[in-house]
Amino acid sequence: MSKKIAVGVVFLFMLSVTGIAQDPAARDAETAKARRAKIIDAVIRDAGELRLPENRAFIYSKLGAAIWKEDSEQAAALFRNAVTDLIAAEGIAEANKNPNQQNYDLLMSQSLRPAVLNAIAGADAEFALNSLYRTRPTAVQRALAEKSAGNAKIGNAYNFPQIAQQELNLEQRLIRMIADQKPERSIELLSFKRDTRDAEQGLEQRSRDRKRAGE
Repeated sequence: MSKKIAVGVVFLFMLSVTGIAQDPAARDAETAKARRAKIIDAVIRDAGELRLPENRAFIYSKLGAAIWKEDSEQAAALFRNAVTDLIAAEGIAEANKNPNQQNYDLLMSQSLRPAVLNAIAGADAEFALNSLYRTRPTAVQRALAEKSAGNAKIGNAYNFPQIAQQELNLEQRLIRMIADQKPERSIELLSFKRDTRDAEQGLEQRSRDRKRAGE
């Protein structure tokens, strides 16, 4: 199933839930809740039958975001499933050595991973941030390492500088969302990022010093 179809499934789910709220026959709260639960269970069941883990990850993240306010426990379970499937999808993509069948979206974190993490972040930004680190593809890790080392030339075939900057931008976005959702955590996170940034700058300076010493 393509991502477009996955979006369609989520859209139809949202329409179904909205329809229940507007249906005069479902005004009774318990009846409406039961019907809504059946629709959610049906979408989860259908998503679980999808062959590609990246499609399951996308649907689980969107569905979890849609039901977060009504059932945060079930939504959290869906978020965990989304992350598990995203990791599985990335593992499959990285294990594929066929140069003609590379999934660059997953390898370079182009659209699916940010979409999944942003969907989760709207409900639980701290879990999304933790998942950002857990789901970071190897190529993105390399791009960040090259940026920290001040080696902009290596990896240009994959545009590593841009990949690294996109990852850092996503990380900062999630940290800001945590600050909005959990103000008490913002100072701790910002302090952690400041210490990390200082360490990275020190690494960059040592790398430049070594290069000058070798000239």
